[in-house]
Parts: sequence; C-alpha cells; structure tokens
Amino acid sequence: MEGMDVLEEMGELTRRGQAFALATVVWRQPPSSSQPGARAVITADGELHGWIGGACAEPVVIREAQRVIAEGTARLLLLGTPDQFGGTVPDGMTVIPISCQSEGALEIYIEPVVPVPHLVVIGGSPMARTLASLARALGWRTDLVDGPDFVTVVEAGLLAKAGLNAAGLGLVTNALVTDADLGAPGLPYHVLLRAILDCATVTEALKVLQAGMRSSSANYLIAHASGAALDVEAAPGDFTRLYPQFPDQGLLLHTNHFLSPRLHPVDVSLWAMPDSAVRLQRLRAGATGSATLGDLRVLLADHADYPHSICSHPDPHDHPLEQGATIASVLMDLNARRLWLAAGNPCRSPYQELDVSWLGLEFPGPPRPAPRSSAAS
Repeated sequence: MEGMDVLEEMGELTRRGQAFALATVVWRQPPSSSQPGARAVITADGELHGWIGGACAEPVVIREAQRVIAEGTARLLLLGTPDQFGGTVPDGMTVIPISCQSEGALEIYIEPVVPVPHLVVIGGSPMARTLASLARALGWRTDLVDGPDFVTVVEAGLLAKAGLNAAGLGLVTNALVTDADLGAPGLPYHVLLRAILDCATVTEALKVLQAGMRSSSANYLIAHASGAALDVEAAPGDFTRLYPQFPDQGLLLHTNHFLSPRLHPVDVSLWAMPDSAVRLQRLRAGATGSATLGDLRVLLADHADYPHSICSHPDPHDHPLEQGATIASVLMDLNARRLWLAAGNPCRSPYQELDVSWLGLEFPGPPRPAPRSSAAS
C-alpha cells in the first residue's frame, strides 16, 4: 500500500468513526527492509494497512499499536537493541528486542487516532443551538437538525407523544403488543414519535418508520393539513412489519389492537388490553365524516362499558398498581394549527385551548380540509 493509499485508509476509518493507530518509521539500521517515513495504519482488531517492515517487525508493531489504541497514548519504539541505536536510548523510548536474520533495527513512532465525537442535536431552541455551538467549540462533528416547531402532549421525561407541528402535521398514537415484543434492540417508540414531529409530510413520516429496525409495536395515526392521512400499525422489525390503514369515509379510527389482516406476528393486544375492542366499536358508532370538534368532545367523554370506556376510569376491582385511566385527551385542528387539551378525564376536565400561535403556517401546498381523525388510548 502506497503513501496515498494509507491516507485514504485513514480518511475512511475516520469517516466510519473507528479508532486506529498510525505507525511511522523514524529511523532504520540497514539492512532493514523498511525506510524512514514509511507508514502503516493499524486497526483495533489488528488489521495492518501499509508497509512498516518485514515479518519480524510487523507482529510486534501490530501488538504495540493495539496497546496504543487501548491506552490512548503514543509510544516510541526501538525494535532491536540499545547497541544498534548507538548505546544510549533516549528517555521515553521503549526497547523491544527482536531477532531478525537481517540483523537490522527500526525506530517506530506509533500514535493513536481517536475519532472525533459526532453529536446530532435535534431542534431549534436556544438550548439546542447553544449545545451545538459548545460541541463545535470542542472540535466535535456537530449536526443541528432543525425541523418545524412543534407542540406535544406527553408524560414528563419522555420525548414526544401526541402532537402538532408548524408544517401542519398531526400525530396521535396507541400502544400495541405482539408475541414479537421481546425487547430486541431497535429504534425506541418515543424516539420515532419525536422524529415524526420533525416531518413536513405524511410520506416523510412513513419514511421515518421504515428507516430502521423498530424495537416495539405501536400504532401511528398521522394526518396533514393538506388532506393527507394515514394510520400505520407497526410490529417490531423492519419495513416489512408495517401495516398501513387508510381512511374510511373520511375517518381514521384506532384503539389498542391491530386491525390489519396481514399481521405476521401474533397480536396479543386484546389479551393485554381487552377494553380496546369496545372502545373502537363506540368510536365507529359515534364518529361520522362530518363530525365537528364539539361532536368529538362528546364522543371522547363516552362512558359506555364504564369503567373500560373511551373515557376510561380506574377499575376498583384491579390492584392499585394495575389500574388505568384516561389522563389527558387532545383535539387538533390541523388547518388552523389549534390544539385543545383536557388535562384528565374529558368528562370532568374541560378542553382548554393551548396558545400555539407561535407554530406559524409552514406547510407546503394550498390548505385543504383534512379527514377527521381520532384515536382513543
């Protein structure tokens, strides 16, 4: 491998964020086969790219380079004996006796090359911009991903859940569960919700869900002020485990179980959340394509099959740690960028409009009425 090839290998390892060591020949005693200035790149798993010496020197250089990578400290090596160097070894030099038929010697400098951390900051808030500036000042590779402004209603400490962004995209969601939900590594549920709220269109949101392996099941009901709407049931896995549902008479309705007949893993949602079936039946019975926000307020406060109703209340027969209830209810007008929140059961807590005027109007294309959409969880 020539010098230019060594530089290209260094660049490729750096782009991949992989630590490596650079070994450079500083001095040689003939008849050593290497030459001053010769270089090689050594990876943490012991791959050597370049030329640093013959069969005697190469294994030693690889071993010492791996130590340099692990410790993060450069080393100056003398491969030979002090007599070959002139009798006096400078401070800081490590002498490693080797016996080669050539009886040559090498002085080699090995330095670690640790990849610069790569920080991706999502958001355009002053805090996000300050964090990105600090990271750049430290020399880190930094990307600031500034999507549209958004508002989300979510439990404290989590990234996102139901929400609306300045591009006119709205999102609501339902928990689902299958026999494939085994905790395998993948994109976390709330990270995907947050990423969807950075999207300007429903198609972009679908691409987010297709982008990698997902770690858990969930339902994502996504609509846009332009009129586009899609419900995506997702099981753990890649894009083959996504099951789109389409509006029926202008409506997308979903609760906590799968509707797709093509589902590959076994849906155990109704075993875990048996009230989901009745709640979906009540939504279908009460919602129409011409439903107003007032109609939806009434529907989301429905008490049929109480306490396992759309407006859910704790079941006194359940253990206190197993009881569930509606803790918030959200209504959105995507065209007007308006959001109403009932902070608790909607039968008791009135819907209050949140001031989200700062969202602006940043969606592509002329506005058209969006299909009415609702999700109860």
